[in-house]
Amino acid sequence: MTVDDAAAVVGYRGDPAVAAYLPHGPLDPQQTRELLDRAEARWAAADQERFNLLFAVELDGSVIGDLHAWNMAESLQPASSDRADVWIGYAFLPGYQGQGYATEAVASLLDWLLARGARQVFANCYLENTASIRLLQRLGFVEHLRYTAEQDEAGKRKASCRMRFDASVARIRAAQPPLGSANEQA
Repeated sequence: MTVDDAAAVVGYRGDPAVAAYLPHGPLDPQQTRELLDRAEARWAAADQERFNLLFAVELDGSVIGDLHAWNMAESLQPASSDRADVWIGYAFLPGYQGQGYATEAVASLLDWLLARGARQVFANCYLENTASIRLLQRLGFVEHLRYTAEQDEAGKRKASCRMRFDASVARIRAAQPPLGSANEQA
């Protein structure tokens, strides 16, 4: 993402309904430009081991959302000392939610991360964000931890969960025949 995307990004990251599920409040145009300035600088500083990257999701040449992937800690961003543990987040324009764009984009990001050596991928979700939790479950994430409203480090005072995708478990599941297949023994 670049600062040129600011007008599109403020359309969703500035929307109170979208920001309700993000670790920040609604962003104004200046805050959005600052976010994108930092994103550009992070791309320039990224290496094969540590990164903090913001990807644009485009449809017909227009930004409709973004994906965030990182394995280095920053304010309100957890991280592990193991670079193979990666965290993700995402946000989309409300008019493009519920149409499969986020699922497709997150699945592509997951494939990219696994190709780069990620072994575990984590995503934090507020429990009331059931659509996001279902999206992650469809992709093979399972609930890993649960947090009370009092433990909310973003200060929104909402209960949340940490979802985890384990690459080794996903490979085992992919190698098994589907239930009800001819290979299944009675």
